[in-house]
Amino acid sequence: MFERDCAGCHGPRGEGLAEAFHPMVAAQHYRYLLRELVLIRDGLRGNSNPAMVQLVKSYAQADLEAVADHMAQLPPPDPKR
Repeated sequence: MFERDCAGCHGPRGEGLAEAFHPMVAAQHYRYLLRELVLIRDGLRGNSNPAMVQLVKSYAQADLEAVADHMAQLPPPDPKR
């Protein structure tokens, strides 16, 4: 799911793209990522990118948990890049 729905904006390694306001998701805390995904899916996060809302609105809880787990396990980006 991450590769299909998230990597296009957040980067293949979850490194994010600050210039486009796509945050780094790699190595973030699982509970934080899951909470934010739930808020986005449920329309309760006011500053959500509309494209992301459309992507995750059909995700089941298990889908959100799987994506959050994947992102939390991505290694942090190399600060030298």
